[in-house]
Amino acid sequence: APIAVKRAFPPGRYIRKQSPDVQSPILDLVCNWQSFASQHPKMRKRIERMKRRFGAGFEYRCISDPAACAYCLDDYIELESRSRKQRAGIGISRSAQSLNFHRRLFATLAQSSQLHFGFLYVDGLLVSAEIAYTHGDSVYFSHGCFDESFREYSPGMVSVSLFLEYFHNGRYKNGDFLGGFADYINPWASSIVASDRVSIANVSPKVLLGIARAAYAKIRAK
Repeated sequence: APIAVKRAFPPGRYIRKQSPDVQSPILDLVCNWQSFASQHPKMRKRIERMKRRFGAGFEYRCISDPAACAYCLDDYIELESRSRKQRAGIGISRSAQSLNFHRRLFATLAQSSQLHFGFLYVDGLLVSAEIAYTHGDSVYFSHGCFDESFREYSPGMVSVSLFLEYFHNGRYKNGDFLGGFADYINPWASSIVASDRVSIANVSPKVLLGIARAAYAKIRAK
């Protein structure tokens, strides 16, 4: 496990399990945006098509103001209810525990201006959104969803593309998609790295009993 994880959760007090996870696309944010976009015609075509279709109703906003982050999260959650993530049960609002965790996390990140929202609107309606965290010269693209009724216009790709443009501002070097949002991002990556899933549990009688039962079940299955 990473050194920081080992220090924060030392053996004896915690049980750690590490296993291979999905691959993560890493994007170069130092390169010139126009040069980058010119290499990806599909990206440009999707953006232009949506702009032509909705004209003046097309609007994109990037929000990093700490005072605005609370209502931005509420807007994101409302959009999530219109996305496939709601049906799949994989969004931020999938449970009260998940939602409470993200509210606390976002409040902490917002205090140091490390939380960023990208919102795509059509005639004032939020149709796609992205959330990213920043640390040093890196951007971590962590959440995204879109209104299923706008699927034919590829709002997710359009929103991600414009969010990327926002971070091509000279302040950041790398954009990490933390396992990726969709396969279309891979061709945009400067590198793709393997990631690991680390599970952590307190050493307690309940946890130890669960481990013992799982081991016993494996032995009986042989």
